[in-house]
Amino acid sequence: MKKNELRVWITSAAFLLLFLILTLCVCFVDVQPIGPESSQVGLSAVNGAVFDMLGVSETWETVTELIGLVAIGCAVLFALLGFVQLIKRRSLKEVDRDLYALALLYVAVGICYMVFEVLVINYRPILVDGVLEASYPSSHTMLVLCLLGAAMHQLWQRVPCRAWRTVGAALISILMMLTAIGRLLAGVHWLTDVLGSILLSASLVCAYLALCMHVKHKA
Repeated sequence: MKKNELRVWITSAAFLLLFLILTLCVCFVDVQPIGPESSQVGLSAVNGAVFDMLGVSETWETVTELIGLVAIGCAVLFALLGFVQLIKRRSLKEVDRDLYALALLYVAVGICYMVFEVLVINYRPILVDGVLEASYPSSHTMLVLCLLGAAMHQLWQRVPCRAWRTVGAALISILMMLTAIGRLLAGVHWLTDVLGSILLSASLVCAYLALCMHVKHKA
């Protein structure tokens, strides 16, 4: 294992550890019934203060939902790229290895989504269609950060023009920031929901990057 690859794996593990620490804090520190229908929320003082300050915005919810569609569109494009390579090259072994790493990232994101739909840490600060809905971590933010984060790496690897790579990376970065900030401004998540999703996404994307480095060295 190369030193750079090891550093990225360690970075992934560090982000995962921070996510686990935050999760434990949300579960056990300052848990109060400040949510809808008196639902319990950890770190309630800071979460309640941020929510009261920012309020709710349907506009920002719409903006972040649209960005989510863009992220899913990117994932579909890379899935199609892998399928086209398979058809043209007529062998699973001939498909670019980093696309397999990308597929593993998509699977990991899906597993995390399902786990936290079942393992409810807290509920959203607002009712969704009149019912409580799982809130931690923000699955929408995790989806966008992971899919677009990986898309940025793919863009940098596959687009030959440096200027286009730079513009694309800048646009992706803006969309990622708008999603994280926008979910808070929309009022559909607590602060810790978004922070948790950022940490978990950083861990998953770093693991994806390390895996890409690993398969590149093995090629």
